[in-house]
Amino acid sequence: YYQGSISRRIPLFPKKDYLPKLHCIGTEQGGKDALKFRKTQEKEYLLQFRDRHDASRFLEWLQNPSRQQSDPVFIGSSKLLYKGDPITPLEVIQNRMKVLPVY
Repeated sequence: YYQGSISRRIPLFPKKDYLPKLHCIGTEQGGKDALKFRKTQEKEYLLQFRDRHDASRFLEWLQNPSRQQSDPVFIGSSKLLYKGDPITPLEVIQNRMKVLPVY
């Protein structure tokens, strides 16, 4: 057991030591903004991938020129969002989105 007072908090383990390496798609311009998807009006979730390869393949699919560039992207019945608004493949390209680590 430890006794004493707290002068400052320090993590015993960094997040990377105990959390899986997840990846997302987004930008780092003025802070990290990543793609999310909306299941219901109140619930949004970060779009995460187990590895960089899967995230890269999904990003390639989003940027594919044969896709309708002005239509919002859906995953099943869920809208794909960027900064709270539906995103189109053209906006993915214009915002220069890339694969980023989640943590």
